[in-house]
Formats: sequence, C-alpha cells, structure tokens
Amino acid sequence: MAKSNKTMASRESRIQADQEIVSLSFMEEAAPKVSRFEESMAILYGPPGIGKTSLCAEIPGHYIIDTELKSGWLNRRATEVPNWPSFKAFIDMMESKPELVETVAMWQIDTIDKLISKCMNTICYEWGIMDLSEEGFARAWTELFAEVTAQIMRLKALGPGVLLVSHERTIERKARHIIIDHSRMDVSPGVFASLSNMADITMHMTYVTRSDDIADIGRQRCLVTRGDETQDAKDCTHMLPEIIKFKTEAGAVKQILAAFATSEATGPERSSPTTKSTRTTKTTKKVKKKVKKAVKKAVKKAVKKTSK
Repeated sequence: MAKSNKTMASRESRIQADQEIVSLSFMEEAAPKVSRFEESMAILYGPPGIGKTSLCAEIPGHYIIDTELKSGWLNRRATEVPNWPSFKAFIDMMESKPELVETVAMWQIDTIDKLISKCMNTICYEWGIMDLSEEGFARAWTELFAEVTAQIMRLKALGPGVLLVSHERTIERKARHIIIDHSRMDVSPGVFASLSNMADITMHMTYVTRSDDIADIGRQRCLVTRGDETQDAKDCTHMLPEIIKFKTEAGAVKQILAAFATSEATGPERSSPTTKSTRTTKTTKKVKKKVKKAVKKAVKKAVKKTSK
C-alpha cells in the first residue's frame, strides 16, 4: 500500500511539473513557395530510425514542432514544446503573429504520438486523476479526442499545411477469416480514427516487400500511399503514385512535389502580413465555431468506432 501511494505521489509531482509553459522562440526565414501537398493535412508514420524526420526536413519551408526535444541535430527551423500547455501557447503566439506564419509552408509535428501523451498528462492533471485505475480516467479519453482535434484544427486554420509524424504500431486484424498484422499510427483507436478522418494523405514509410530486383526487398525504402489489409494509407488528392521508392530522403520529397507540380506551376500566392493579420482577426470567431462543430462530429465518430 505504501509503495502504491509513493508511486501515485511520484506520478502527481511529475505531471504537475510538466504543466509549466516554457519560453518559446521562432526561427524566421523568407516566405517559401507553396504546393498543394504543403497545404494539405498529411500523416507520415513508420518504424523508428527509418528516416521519417530526415525526410520531412527536406520539405521546403517546413517548420518542426518538436515534441521529442531532439531536433537540434537537423539544423532546421524548429521550436521545442516539452508539454501540452506549451503547444497551445505556441499556437496562441502564431495566431497573434501572422507575419511569422507567412514564412512557413508546412507545420511538422514530430511526433504526434508523443504530443498526445503530453495532452493526456495535462487532462489528468486538470481533472485530478493520478491513478490510472480511477473511473475518471476512462472519461478522459473522450476529452482527449476533442482536445487534440481542436488544437490540430487551430494549427491548420493558420494557413500552412500540417504533417503529423508518428511511430508505427502493429495490431492484429481479422481479414478473410485469418489473423494478419496491420500497421498504422502509434496512437489509441479513438484518436487514430479522428486524425485519420481529418487527413488528406496518409503515407506509410517502410521497406519494399515486392520488387523485380530481389536486392531491393527488405532493403530499399518506400512510401506507401494506398492502404490494404496489412497497412493503413490513403491519398484523397489522387496525385501521388501508389508506391514511392527512394534511396535518399531528398529524392522522396522530390517525387512527392513533382506529383503535385502538374496542377501547381508556381504555387498559390501568399498574402502580405498586413492583409493576413486583418483576415486572421476577422475569422477568429468563425474558426472557433468550425472547430467546435468538427470536434463534436469527430468525437461522435471516434467513440462510435471505439465502442464497436
């Protein structure tokens, strides 16, 4: 009993310490050209060490929201967010400084599964839940769906696209009367359903399993953009090839952007900071209404799928 109380006290102090908003900075550079891909809502997931972060670093104008606090080695623009309150504070800062948003083509949350864990810590702290066996912990999941969805939509409403980077989770799924392994984002089923519904593109970064060249199998990396019984993937834009094989991360990004270049010659124009600021102020209330409506819809859908 004493050991249990000690564990709860340790968890309580750790969660409480994780709620302090840190000092946030923003790394500026010139406004980039933007393609349809960079304006989309996309998911990229795969096993650890395969090169997800390195691939994202090759996207022109991307900005890393670093939840794992390890972006320093990339030498790319990034802001570290050690907890959920700091993530929300970062969005607040961007909403008040549209001239900084103008320099971003695409936000990269790396990783989304780590950010979701931070969100759950904050919910538990605010609700006073320190024991995972408490009744309120089950209800906290519903709040998690709503909170994560609302804040991701706030980020997307700023203008640039959003790329959610996630580790990979393998689950067992029944298909054609047999049990097979199925790969998807490493998040809970409810959050997965919510984020997957929001995304325009889901890419699975993995290794080639079928090829005319036997040497490629299990060695050459690829991006899968069409899902099947063994993996989650989709492309609602219908612009990307089903499989993108690549040797370097830069080569993969080049193929992605080339696929969208057929309909985007120069990219959409970006408005001036003054115009953007005025538009942001006028649309704040509209965005909030849209967020509330979308959250209700996403939560209802997620809870329905989870209950099944």
